[in-house]
Amino acid sequence: MGTDQVISTLVEQIDILSNRLAQVEKESKELKTENANLKSENAELEARLNSNSRNCSRPPSGDGYKKKPALPKKANKEDRKVTKGGPCNRLSIRIK
Repeated sequence: MGTDQVISTLVEQIDILSNRLAQVEKESKELKTENANLKSENAELEARLNSNSRNCSRPPSGDGYKKKPALPKKANKEDRKVTKGGPCNRLSIRIK
């Protein structure tokens, strides 16, 4: 291969790579734009999802069927379990 052939091959490769770089940069710009649009749409949808009658002008009937968190129950005397006997009545296991 002569010097002129090597130079022409390298120039062709540079042209191919320059074109590919331009395509990748264009695609990157399009993807960044699409990503920004999706982020704003996601923020808008999250805001709509998190709104209820307490923080917007919707009536309480528009809140849906979410149950409110239950209050903790107080323990009754009947609910308490009493174990009879002291520590001597418990079974202990020894591993040798």
